Amino acid sequence: MSTSQGVVFMLGELMKKHREGRKISQRDVANKLNYKNINFISMIEKGATNIPLNRANDFVKAYELPEFFELVIIKERHADCWTGINRALINNYSRKFTQHLKDVNEEVDTKYNDMLREYGISQ
Repeated sequence: MSTSQGVVFMLGELMKKHREGRKISQRDVANKLNYKNINFISMIEKGATNIPLNRANDFVKAYELPEFFELVIIKERHADCWTGINRALINNYSRKFTQHLKDVNEEVDTKYNDMLREYGISQ
């Protein structure tokens, strides 16, 4: 996956479509996240701003997304952190663990791409 503006927009569009499919309003999401207005939520869905790294899990819950989506948010919106975590794990653990990490990366990509297709979002 890439962190280009197009991918950031796709992530926001997916979150929006998922939210709408669950009949959750932007106001509902803002309230769950303790934001006073919906502007920040709207900007995230448009790909205009980032989800704070320390709030990724909160967004997953507020949008009622699958648990793995926290990894998608980190990977797509905080690629430098994702790369650093992967590099640190690869450098400090066995080959078996490294293969497991690659498998997790592939699984996250597959599930994310499946969701994009499910919502009709082209890559």
